[in-house]
Amino acid sequence: AKEIVKLLKSPINVAQVQSFAGGKVQLFELKVEDSFPFINQQLKSIIFKYPILVAAIFRNDKIIIPDGEERITAGDNLFVLIKKDYFSGLNEIFNEKPLNMQNVMILGGSRIGIQTAAILAKLGIDTKLIERDKEKCEKIAESLPRTLVINGDGTNIDLLKSEGIETTDGFVAVT
Repeated sequence: AKEIVKLLKSPINVAQVQSFAGGKVQLFELKVEDSFPFINQQLKSIIFKYPILVAAIFRNDKIIIPDGEERITAGDNLFVLIKKDYFSGLNEIFNEKPLNMQNVMILGGSRIGIQTAAILAKLGIDTKLIERDKEKCEKIAESLPRTLVINGDGTNIDLLKSEGIETTDGFVAVT
């Protein structure tokens, strides 16, 4: 849950994260946008604050295994390996300042969803949690008084729109 909150507050566009080696290594997919600090630079010329490995680049429907000569371009998806100890420092690695989140929507009242909502509430972030099971919703609402708990199908686009998905700062799916 803490890692999810860190990702939500990160300006880095991380699409997915996988853990390996008993959780000691993280592989994440990073979407490169025009504002990326290392755009058009060769991988071998970039000095990161922590040791990381760009394992692959997905560009124009092709996978590239970089050799250091590759340049990072807008629209690339980088697959980056990093030790878990350094994962929370992603913003430092890419020289970015954390985002100021105002509101987040969580799909799923799983243990991780509830923990994430609790952390966000402590940070003063308006949080909506959507859960399909009505009894579970009632229990969650009791334990998270600062979170708006909604009983509904989080895959229903009309529900998501009516709850403000289009204006939310972050969305987390943890069903």
